[in-house]
Amino acid sequence: TVPTDSSIDLKILAEQTKGYSGADLEALVYSAHLDIIKKELSHVKASQVSQASQVSQVSSAVADSHDVVTWQAIQTALENSRPSLSKSEAARFRNICLRFVPPSDRKRHEGLD
Repeated sequence: TVPTDSSIDLKILAEQTKGYSGADLEALVYSAHLDIIKKELSHVKASQVSQASQVSQVSSAVADSHDVVTWQAIQTALENSRPSLSKSEAARFRNICLRFVPPSDRKRHEGLD
């Protein structure tokens, strides 16, 4: 689980990521998290790394930092990402899905993008 800040507005994020799959969203959050960890590591001096008797000491130093994913980190990661499915592929899958949805539930599923 990646820790996230309360500044993340899920409704706005949902609007910004229409067409993203669950895996795309997971990759977006992991990318934002890695960027934060890279920033934390950039503050660790090379001498501190060479003095560490084990890599795990550096890892735990990073883990002890407050590397919570923020709204800004998500927005930065979003600038470098895109949905893995094209609009035509998503429409194709949506149409396949609709063939198996009972008529009473179709209206709820037809507006999905």
